[in-house]
Amino acid sequence: MADGRDRHTSLIVLLVLLTMLPAAFVIWFMNEAVQVQAEASRRSTLEGYRAQLRLVRSRVEALWEAHAARLNGRGDPVQRFAELMLAVEGDGAILLDEYGRIAFPVTARLRGIEPGVRKELQPALDLSLEIATRGGLALEPGVFQQTALRDVWAFPSADGMTVLLYRTDTIQSMMHDMLHEVQPSGILFNTFAPGERADMEAIAAGSALPGWQLSFFEPLETLPVDDSGAKRQAMAYVAVAASGLFATVLIAFITGSAFRRQLRLARLKTDLVAAVSHELRTPLASMRVLVDGLLADAELDETKTREYLHLLASENARLTRLIENFLAFSRLERGRERFAFAAVSPSTLVNAAIAAIRERIPADCELTLEVAADLPPVRADEGAVVSALINLLDNALKYTPDDKRVTVKVTPGPDGVAFDVQDNGIGIAPREHRRIFKRFYRVDQRLASATSGVGLGLSIVELIARGHGGSVTVRSTEGAGSTFTLHLPYAEKGRPADAAETGRPEGRPLPSEEASA
Repeated sequence: MADGRDRHTSLIVLLVLLTMLPAAFVIWFMNEAVQVQAEASRRSTLEGYRAQLRLVRSRVEALWEAHAARLNGRGDPVQRFAELMLAVEGDGAILLDEYGRIAFPVTARLRGIEPGVRKELQPALDLSLEIATRGGLALEPGVFQQTALRDVWAFPSADGMTVLLYRTDTIQSMMHDMLHEVQPSGILFNTFAPGERADMEAIAAGSALPGWQLSFFEPLETLPVDDSGAKRQAMAYVAVAASGLFATVLIAFITGSAFRRQLRLARLKTDLVAAVSHELRTPLASMRVLVDGLLADAELDETKTREYLHLLASENARLTRLIENFLAFSRLERGRERFAFAAVSPSTLVNAAIAAIRERIPADCELTLEVAADLPPVRADEGAVVSALINLLDNALKYTPDDKRVTVKVTPGPDGVAFDVQDNGIGIAPREHRRIFKRFYRVDQRLASATSGVGLGLSIVELIARGHGGSVTVRSTEGAGSTFTLHLPYAEKGRPADAAETGRPEGRPLPSEEASA
């Protein structure tokens, strides 16, 4: 038995593992599919960002071209310098004449504007003079060039006569304003000066800003990118994976249920073989002992022979009842039992059942019969119902160890007649009430080993009741006895019932059937 349970446990563990493996694969597939879809959606979004970044760069280049054109102009260099600086066009300026020579700033001219008229222009003048003094500029209109000062950039006008000086911070501020004017809603762009570490998405800022780079920030909130197709694809992946997971669990459940049924059937077969072996071996062994005892006598003693023959007949009847139970159950379960229905008096059924087991009731058993008067007939197959009542009586006698008191009550009900078989035996636990009608099921195996039967009697009773359109129920408490009730419907109106008298059977209490269910 232990080896069998170990094998069953191993098979259950294997089934669980075989279920978990495809389930884990389905979950992995779902996760991978969603991640792939998310990555594809991310790549699509990044491609959209890159396309917009290139578009922004072209627009910024156009803005710098326009800015270079706006710087064109002639006039008094000192006055023009003041106008440019007051307009906050840059951090300094160098003005050239028509021959490309520096017209401003020069030392003489600076002294002419230094006395406190435009003190706010002094930093711009100092920066412009330093760049002009150092020189070394190869100017190209509309293109930034880094000066001798690392943090200062020169930007010539379109006509080449005005050179604005910008510090790096000023250029970045101007780029921020330009990007703010042209960037799409929700996308943030950034500028990187030469020497600054840019990200992988950075591209050249354009011909006006050699060495500078543009990039974008991924927004914190969802951008107005049409990803409905990606969402639908992701939902499709999730739906397919969920369906696969559900199918796997369903198949595992069905397989587990079938496997559990097979285990239960295997146990039932094992128990059946053991019970049948016991039930057959006991009477056969008794019969063999009795026959050997008779054969051992040189001369037959009539009294002993008659007694032994009675015992042989009893054991033979026990075997016959066991076989009849198997055959009856087989016919009933397969639906091959054909009932011959007729209107039968309830008292006829009860008296026939009691008469059939009269010789099997022990002497110390008190059997009481209570049949209501004027009971209408029931629609029944007399032989089948008598067999059902016999099984209920046998069950009551078998599971009432001492001081047996069995009461049979027959009472009318709204839809039919109730046959109650009440005992004062060991009783049945509430959790067992539904199981006792299953085939080959016996409540207490320890008690079952001490009593005869293979667990078919109550199954036969239920099949007969169901075939008659009735039912069988049980009311029981452990240690306080049980009451089994067989309900049968009334016969059709106008059909006569068989005549039979009602009352307590005469003679000693009825003997029990040793081969009950």
